[in-house]
Amino acid sequence: MKKNILNIYAISALSLFGFVFTSCDQDEDVVRTGKPTISVDTASKSISVDENGDASVIFNQSYMTPFVNNTNSGSNSGAELRIEVIGGTAEEGVDYNFNLDTIEDAGFNFWGGEGYYLPLPGNTLKHELQLSDILSVNFDADVEGTETIELAIHSVVLGQIIANDTMTITINDYAPTTLDILLDLDGNITIDGNTVNKCAFDFDLYVSDDNTLINDLGHSWLGPVGNCSELFSLGLDGNDTPGSENGFIDNDPTNWNDGTTYYVWIDLWDSSAAPAITAHEDVPMNIVFTKVIGGVSTDITLSIPALYRTDDQDSNNGTGGSKIAAKLEINGNSYIVTNLITGEVTAF
Repeated sequence: MKKNILNIYAISALSLFGFVFTSCDQDEDVVRTGKPTISVDTASKSISVDENGDASVIFNQSYMTPFVNNTNSGSNSGAELRIEVIGGTAEEGVDYNFNLDTIEDAGFNFWGGEGYYLPLPGNTLKHELQLSDILSVNFDADVEGTETIELAIHSVVLGQIIANDTMTITINDYAPTTLDILLDLDGNITIDGNTVNKCAFDFDLYVSDDNTLINDLGHSWLGPVGNCSELFSLGLDGNDTPGSENGFIDNDPTNWNDGTTYYVWIDLWDSSAAPAITAHEDVPMNIVFTKVIGGVSTDITLSIPALYRTDDQDSNNGTGGSKIAAKLEINGNSYIVTNLITGEVTAF
């Protein structure tokens, strides 16, 4: 009888022991409940971005949630954030604009707090976005110095997640490193004793990577400077809008290979607007090179006194209107410019 009792105790103990092990194994599969924490990744706590620029922003989530509270935004992690401006020197609506709905406009019966609504995507612990998903940093031509935006990150719905963090965005002035070339034609010349504006002659500016002008890299047909001067700037045809740089030298110095040589051409396209001329004269002009590095401009002026005469054939009515004027060689952040008319060499 005692033996049977001992057997019963032994079996009961083993069963209990087995239950403990079974419970421990099953605990690994138990889904965690409660509210996870959303925080700004260390690398995103302080972001530096140029005007008109973008940057990566990362939010970390402490653990996944088993519930789906965020039915409106389509996220199955229940992560909905409220982004609020709490300080900084940059001005909203001038220096930057949010690309999010306000909490009020987002709807969904959200309540409490000012700011903007940001639903975080997907079923993940690492939410990777672009700053432009939250706000756009605007470009302007003003030299304003460094400006900042200070943001606070909170939870929209307190029952979903815990979020109480901050981040700072530093805005740097857009300071391109590039080269502008200006064909300066302003002024008058005296022909047959009469004063004639040089704008009566339609000159265009070309840049090529060889001295034959077989394939020009860009041209300026109708420059924005003065009455008839031509400007070859960041982009073709005087286009100086950030983000649209497509000129022969852009604002990325890594694209400026040492020893690369460019040639500057001038084309007399049309001279039909000029008056009848008996005693023909030279048409003097200048080429102004302006280098911009770190927002600081340096320029040199090449004098072209006698490249064209008033009786030269123009390209619109024949051939031979194009003539080479200067050579440009890249040397690090400097340029070596050769005036092919006078032979003068200048480094700047």
